[in-house]
Amino acid sequence: MGPKRLTKKRGDNNIQKQKNRKVGPVAVRLLLLPGIVEALVVGGVMIGVFGMPPLFAFAVGFVVKP
Repeated sequence: MGPKRLTKKRGDNNIQKQKNRKVGPVAVRLLLLPGIVEALVVGGVMIGVFGMPPLFAFAVGFVVKP
């Protein structure tokens, strides 16, 4: 990679960081909260229906994605 391309790539990364900082906490909440809630619900169902140990049930909740 030549010096011009490297400079451009670094500049693009800097612009992306600035955009991400503006969006910040709202985007993080919208990204993480639905997944965490879904995993907890699936884990609760696994405990209730299949009688799995909580550690394994919640592990399945984080692995299983519809």
